[in-house]
Amino acid sequence: MIRLCNYDQAVSYFERALAKDPYNPEILTNLGSALSKQGKFDDALQNYNLALKKDPNYISALNNKANVLAETGNLEQAITIYNKILDQDRENQLARQNLQKAKEEFAQYAKIQAAKESVSVNLDDSIPKIGSAKVNYDKASFDAPKPGVLENIGTIFAGIFGFWK
Repeated sequence: MIRLCNYDQAVSYFERALAKDPYNPEILTNLGSALSKQGKFDDALQNYNLALKKDPNYISALNNKANVLAETGNLEQAITIYNKILDQDRENQLARQNLQKAKEEFAQYAKIQAAKESVSVNLDDSIPKIGSAKVNYDKASFDAPKPGVLENIGTIFAGIFGFWK
């Protein structure tokens, strides 16, 4: 049923099977897989953990648990579990592929985090300080008569329409 993508029916089937054999790691793992496909990651992890409580070296439960952890962003935990699988079975190609993928995602995440940290800007350092530069003003410019309001309006219109007085 999982292979047919009928996850609701698969969950129902595995729950009935668990009623008959509640500590069967294979059934718990299969139920976890169906729940994972439905996006119910917490429930899936709970079933994988129950399976691993019964059989701590059950590779299918370990692999599926690591997959859920990786999918939910817990890449370091996933990498640890994939390595545990490979410690038990050096020839496990699925765990090796999943480990490589998790390591690549973790490296990408680390690059993004490093880029975010290097981009952070202290705005206080980029704003010029008022009064830091001394300017010598010509006293005559302050003593000159200020233009009237109408003269200012004329200057504005002249600038807008492209001619100067």
